[in-house]
Amino acid sequence: MGNKNRSKDVEREAANGLQTVTREDWQRVPQSGATATQHNTDSHVFNGDVFNERTYNDICVEVKKMKNMKASHVWEPTKRIKDHIRQARDESDEKYLLLMKINYQGWFMYVDPDSYHSDQHNNYTELVETLKTQIDNAVIVNVDGHPYRLYYIKDFKKREEE
Repeated sequence: MGNKNRSKDVEREAANGLQTVTREDWQRVPQSGATATQHNTDSHVFNGDVFNERTYNDICVEVKKMKNMKASHVWEPTKRIKDHIRQARDESDEKYLLLMKINYQGWFMYVDPDSYHSDQHNNYTELVETLKTQIDNAVIVNVDGHPYRLYYIKDFKKREEE
């Protein structure tokens, strides 16, 4: 399977996982953001790799598939991971997060330190708090002098009925 197909598959998996957890419709961005560049549009729909039209429509979600990576490279981000974080930040209007799937290890989520404030009610905080119901581990990691929250999610599971 080629890189493009693997990327599409992990983007669909992320969209399905987000949909399972948030109970909202998430979709893969057509052509993974290349459409915005080709059509010179600023539409939020073309930011990142997956999107939600309703509640979380101003959040850029970048999705990456990492084939062979050690967990230590996630906890102490490599140049490649830092580049992915920068890409998410640069593609967003303001709010973003990076979801990475590493073979045989699960999902890792880097949360934007400037948008997430647990004491404030906004859609970004709501999304992160909802996703935190899925976490198996959490740490703070330093990326370019910013304290990112890094969450480990083994697999997306349906939320308990409230």
